[in-house]
Amino acid sequence: MKNVIKVICLFILSVSAYSANAATINGSFGVTGGLSTDAGSGTLADVTQITLLAVIGNSSTWTGVTDVTGLANFTAGAPADLTSAASVPGFLVLGDWSLELTKITYKEQDSSKLLLEGVGVLTGADGYDPTAASWSFSTSTLGFYSMSVSAVPVPAAVWLFGSGLIGLVGIARRKAEVV
Repeated sequence: MKNVIKVICLFILSVSAYSANAATINGSFGVTGGLSTDAGSGTLADVTQITLLAVIGNSSTWTGVTDVTGLANFTAGAPADLTSAASVPGFLVLGDWSLELTKITYKEQDSSKLLLEGVGVLTGADGYDPTAASWSFSTSTLGFYSMSVSAVPVPAAVWLFGSGLIGLVGIARRKAEVV
């Protein structure tokens, strides 16, 4: 029983020590800008690849994080092949922040509209951990787009699991003291 308690305590200490070194990213931001596509017909109906050419940060709800509306250091993004299941590292790079797309889902596509959604990993500077993010992308022209990125919060189940482990440690200690 004492070995079980030691293992649980070591696990809790290692998790708490890890999370003390960095923080998850909370909030969301929106960007708009120029867009390059491979549309052969001149409409959005057959777009299979997009590349962000220029970005303007237009909104931010992050606290304690550099406001993306003030970031001028933009690097042209990596092309996203909409027909491939491969991830796209560096799809959006703003200053020290980067979004890697890991899943792209078509919501709607016709000659006048392209709506995409998906998930990815948001990486930032200032000691923030890479954080799961959801994103949505929309355009109604071949050259201009709007996109929002939101960090996915840590599920309540993780916190519930951690508090359950702490409770088990307390119960095990109480039983060990009685014996």
